Amino acid sequence: MNDSQSIIIDRPRAGVAVIAMNRPEARNALNVAMFRQLNQTFRDFEQDADVRAIILTGMGEHAFSAGYDVKELATFDPDEQLWDYYRRDQWMWTIASCKIPVIAALNGMAYGGGATMAITCDMRVGSAKSTFKVTAANYNGVNCTWTLPLIVGSGIAKEWLLTGRLVSAEEALQHGLLNYLVEPDQVLAKAIELAGMIADNPPGGVQGVKLLVDDNIGRRRVDAQRAETAHLINVLPPEPVGDLFQSFLNKARS
Repeated sequence: MNDSQSIIIDRPRAGVAVIAMNRPEARNALNVAMFRQLNQTFRDFEQDADVRAIILTGMGEHAFSAGYDVKELATFDPDEQLWDYYRRDQWMWTIASCKIPVIAALNGMAYGGGATMAITCDMRVGSAKSTFKVTAANYNGVNCTWTLPLIVGSGIAKEWLLTGRLVSAEEALQHGLLNYLVEPDQVLAKAIELAGMIADNPPGGVQGVKLLVDDNIGRRRVDAQRAETAHLINVLPPEPVGDLFQSFLNKARS
């Protein structure tokens, strides 16, 4: 791994990049410096044809991220605080709108901004240590209203967001917030396995699926179907049908 200050980047296999938040002594609390590096790294990976799936995780054994760095937030005046709200939301959007699928490997707690970031990812792998807590309402704020209901449904989302209570890994799995629940020492390995399966597929189809699933939320079904057909015809490059299915058959035989 190559250290890049508050984040660490690894390439564990072809097509897969791992970004690890590297403030374990602060339970990977999210400060401005880390957000800036994360934002730039995601943008760089979008331009890297060798990256077909991204894993986001935290260093250490206790926390994916304990949330926003309250020591840093305490130094902001009201104007800086408002600017920080806007800036953080834009950085979260960089992750959410990344054309490459993003998997959160939850090595521990995901609280506050850490939970927001994990929920923003496309998929999540966790263990019994992977607890969630979205605390915005506890501090007279709002968060995850545009992400969590789409994953767990509006009723469960409202309960979790309005109470700010702790959500266990088992409950998160039950409601679809976790895709996989594994042993703590297998979280990253499972995420790499899942990312590898994605990375082995042609990137045009993978990125098209992510785009259409996200963009079709809220559309009429007929409009979503038309958008899919238009993408298939107008965006994806045509391939010789014989070559395409011969490749499929070769994989099936191997």
